Amino acid sequence: MIKTQTGAILPLTLIILSVLTAFAVTLSQQARNSLTVVMEQQQQWQQELKYRSVLQQVVQHLILGENNYNAVLFNGLRLPIDGEVITIDGVNVQVQDSAGLLGLGNYDPKVVLRLFMQVTDKNTALKIRDQLTDWIDADSLKHRSGMEKRDYMFAGLNYLPRNTPLRHLDELLELPAMNAKIYNQILGKYPLRQHLLVSGYGFLNVATATEAVLKAVLDLSPQKLAYVIRARKQGAWKALEKRLPLFHSAFDEFGPFIPSIVYRVKISQADAPTLTTIIRLKRLLTMPYQTQIWYYPDDARGWNS
Repeated sequence: MIKTQTGAILPLTLIILSVLTAFAVTLSQQARNSLTVVMEQQQQWQQELKYRSVLQQVVQHLILGENNYNAVLFNGLRLPIDGEVITIDGVNVQVQDSAGLLGLGNYDPKVVLRLFMQVTDKNTALKIRDQLTDWIDADSLKHRSGMEKRDYMFAGLNYLPRNTPLRHLDELLELPAMNAKIYNQILGKYPLRQHLLVSGYGFLNVATATEAVLKAVLDLSPQKLAYVIRARKQGAWKALEKRLPLFHSAFDEFGPFIPSIVYRVKISQADAPTLTTIIRLKRLLTMPYQTQIWYYPDDARGWNS
């Protein structure tokens, strides 16, 4: 009888040991995973602190420096504000004057159409443009290729147009004709989304505008656009100004080379997250600048294909 009980206990013991071993392995794996997450988070925080330090240098340069067409000069150093990539403290920095981008706060439908046509066909571009207009306006009148509330419901979508100005650029992804591929499509030095701003600055700075925005806003022929790009690279600003229209609705009243006080700053480093922020210069002792948008880490965005 004793032998029988001993024989029965042994398998039970082995089963318990197996369960405990599996449990220990699981806990060990979870601990390793948690440690990895903590270490990655710590590295991300350290990287963000480094980026913030570089950003302070950029802001100081923008506030204290002297505007020089497509750059700001300070202490013998040149900070490009047209999206040219430079290196500060071992990280890549890209500063873009918002007057060189296209704002969607009060836009010209023809200009927006010309920009979208640079990344997709005309029919899709028309749909995006008209759907954007219907998304923003408060009426129920549908534009030719647009969509109003009843069209969203008929299409089986579980959301409706907001009928107010954009609060966030990613709202463009809610438009049925828009998708992540178009939204993140590379157009020159930037993806499409980075040629745009929710509100914009109201005028165009020819010295800092992206080629895509120049083409869309000024509607230049390929030959004239090539001349503008070439003159900018050569720094032939006086000659370029003579070739531009004397008066243009897109220009500031003081001329075509006036920068804004709003800048998008992109800071990145190999094998590390990217920071993208939009800042507005205040030039006040208590608040030298204001952060309007902070993306960290900043990745390609889009939830519909």
